[in-house]
Amino acid sequence: MLTSRLIPRSLRQLAPRLPAARPRVPAPPPQPTRPLTTSTTLRASYRRFGDSPRAPVRIESRSSVPSQGIPLFGNSSNPILSRFRRPPAIVYVLLGGGGIYYILHLEQVERTGRWRFMDVSKATETEMGQQGFAEVMGEYRNRVLPKSHHTSRYVQSVVRRIVESNGLEAGPGGWETFVVADDETRNAFVLPGGKIFVFSGILPVAQDADGLAVILGHEIAHQVARHSAERMSSMKVLFALSLLLESLGIDVGISRVLLNLVMTLPNSRKNESEADYIGLQLANAACFDPRSATGLWQRMGAAEGGGGKKGGVNVDFLSTHPASGKRVEKVTDWAEEIIRDRPSSCGPLERQASAFKTASRGLW
Repeated sequence: MLTSRLIPRSLRQLAPRLPAARPRVPAPPPQPTRPLTTSTTLRASYRRFGDSPRAPVRIESRSSVPSQGIPLFGNSSNPILSRFRRPPAIVYVLLGGGGIYYILHLEQVERTGRWRFMDVSKATETEMGQQGFAEVMGEYRNRVLPKSHHTSRYVQSVVRRIVESNGLEAGPGGWETFVVADDETRNAFVLPGGKIFVFSGILPVAQDADGLAVILGHEIAHQVARHSAERMSSMKVLFALSLLLESLGIDVGISRVLLNLVMTLPNSRKNESEADYIGLQLANAACFDPRSATGLWQRMGAAEGGGGKKGGVNVDFLSTHPASGKRVEKVTDWAEEIIRDRPSSCGPLERQASAFKTASRGLW
């Protein structure tokens, strides 16, 4: 065995020096792992312009978020939903008072039995009609035919038969008929208070007295059923609902859209169907043939397709009275039902008289 004495000194300097042996230390016991919290703070390995040199970066751990769902109501960070769930006490008071007021002002339409909300007096309705009358006359005064004109007398005779046969009452001034000389306008309407306007352009669509009676009966029915006052009452309800939505903070413009629709469209489909039915009753009681409504609405549909000029007022006949196949079917069924109650005092129908004249070759 060689010893250090036998190894030259130069070789001993080149040999690597090994570290001295150290005593073995037992490994430390494993430390318990810390539970992962909802967020872990790390030092940023880089920083953006403007960041602090030692700004920590917070990384949210999605695995630690409890799966309990997001509350839809009562969330303090969303005041709209929070207020919707817990409205103030005044809202309950207004709702209760409004509900009682609504119920106390319910009434039935006399000729159909339909329930509706009505809180507009007849005096207010008449005043509204007077304002509308002034506006219409200011626009069409120069084109109104004289009372002595043959077209005016023809229209007045149909109106008189409908009013007198049904015992209809109008406002303080009574029923008045005005014929506007405008062959391009197919329009007819009745203002609250009994002011009737008929444009000459609708007479070819009516063709005869029976067709004109259906048109006038429809328009007079709106006045008899007080549809204009009903629309004003409905607008109040919609306005109150819009205020309620705004007080709850959840108004998204729906209330304003509804108000605009009600103000823009003077008649609703429900009112139109009701006016069709009542108008046929009025025409039948005046000894006109309600079955002429079928051909009338068919011709009206053809006139709509022809692009006729509309009237200059908000009660344009075509725009507020949509003609459709479904409407023709309804008036046809109603006419067959209503004509069974034709007054016995009425003479033969025009169709029967025409057939008799044809058979007798005009001897009678």
